[in-house]
Amino acid sequence: MNILRLFLLSAALLALTSRALSQPATGQPQPGSILCAYWRELPGSAVADLTSTPAYPNFPHEQILLDRFELPENQQGEFGATVRGFILPPQDGTYTFSIASTNEGQLWLAERGASQPSTLVAHVPEWCSPRDWSAGKQQPVVLKKGEKYFLEARFKNGGGDNHLSVAWKLPDGTIEGPIPGARLTPAVPVVVAPPKATLPALPTEPGPHLINVPVEYLAQTLVVPLKLTLPDGYQPGRPSPAIVHISDPDAPLDLAVAMPAATKGVILISPELPEGRSYDQRLTTKASAAAVQSLCDALAVDRAHLGLTGHSAGGTAAWRIAIELPGFFTAFSPVNALEVVDPRLKQSLTGTQVRLYTDIDDGFATGRANNMLAALDGNIPSPQIIYLSEKELAGTPASQYCYARPDFYNNLLSIQPPSTAPTSHSAARRWIVSILFAAVIFAYLLWRTAHPAKRKKRLRMLGALFN
Repeated sequence: MNILRLFLLSAALLALTSRALSQPATGQPQPGSILCAYWRELPGSAVADLTSTPAYPNFPHEQILLDRFELPENQQGEFGATVRGFILPPQDGTYTFSIASTNEGQLWLAERGASQPSTLVAHVPEWCSPRDWSAGKQQPVVLKKGEKYFLEARFKNGGGDNHLSVAWKLPDGTIEGPIPGARLTPAVPVVVAPPKATLPALPTEPGPHLINVPVEYLAQTLVVPLKLTLPDGYQPGRPSPAIVHISDPDAPLDLAVAMPAATKGVILISPELPEGRSYDQRLTTKASAAAVQSLCDALAVDRAHLGLTGHSAGGTAAWRIAIELPGFFTAFSPVNALEVVDPRLKQSLTGTQVRLYTDIDDGFATGRANNMLAALDGNIPSPQIIYLSEKELAGTPASQYCYARPDFYNNLLSIQPPSTAPTSHSAARRWIVSILFAAVIFAYLLWRTAHPAKRKKRLRMLGALFN
């Protein structure tokens, strides 16, 4: 009976330990980073163009954590951003903050204990070089060691090359720039509802269909046209392989026509541009991604065989949709796609097999493909580039060449996705630690409750195991 009780106690310890090790930390944001919020597709180059938009401050398009007080350089399009959080001074005394940005950048500081900034402590009115913290104006402030102060940078980029960084000069003369994450704690992110797509009644007959999908996001509604091609023999509710293809708006290509007959037993989904929109606009990408995801879910597509592709500008749009739907696609094969700069790129495509197809004689396209390969360096599965030679293409555009080959579709549809079950290496390690911990506790309790004579016997048995 004593042994049974001990066993039950050890099992309870095992469960509690495993749960404690597997649950993420909750509560207040942890130090080591700072929160950045973006408002995309926003014209103008003044901070007032950001703060006057109806979406500011409660409806950012995107929020990420930065490991230092600096934005990734040269992001695409016109946008505004804020970088918000708390800073912890390491010394008593006078501090001088500096900001560098393109275009206008402002840095605001709150009074000690306040949650809203009230003092403009650094300002650069127009373009300056990256990390040129001598540009603009600074207002020294006195801060107290160990006290948290709320800090907010406001930034508006008018297009082209862009950057934002913040530095400070400590009372002892030390300059830290950009301010490292160790000094920072992020603000709490704004809760923003994700895009919501409303699907109409779906067709069930084989062949091409055009579906208009309204998507609500950030108090706006955007209608996304989707071309859906159902294969012969399609049965609603039965999992089927699927390909999402985004065509170049300037050189459209119908994948349903281009595919070889041997590979036509798949569902084809082709988002088209909403009227008056472009894929350079983040709202367009988010709405298209939401429409694609909702349609795939409604059709019960086989997620083990779900590929994404696009060519030229359509390939660039495909990159952006893959970023908006992390881990959604089995494989991704852009063809001669333009380059995309996005801090979420690598994380979003972890677990997706990426194969970049490029015309080796097109130096521009090959350079962009090499840049994207470098941006994904270290991802699992390892990304690949397939270089298409002039002899292979024989004068055929790379998109037509790829989309006519059965092996292109075999690669796009046959890769198995990573398991989504919680059996990762980190989870396995937690279980091993939990089991060892419980075993030690169980052995100790057995030892403590045993008669002295039995203790000697168990010591002899333990010694025999190691002889």
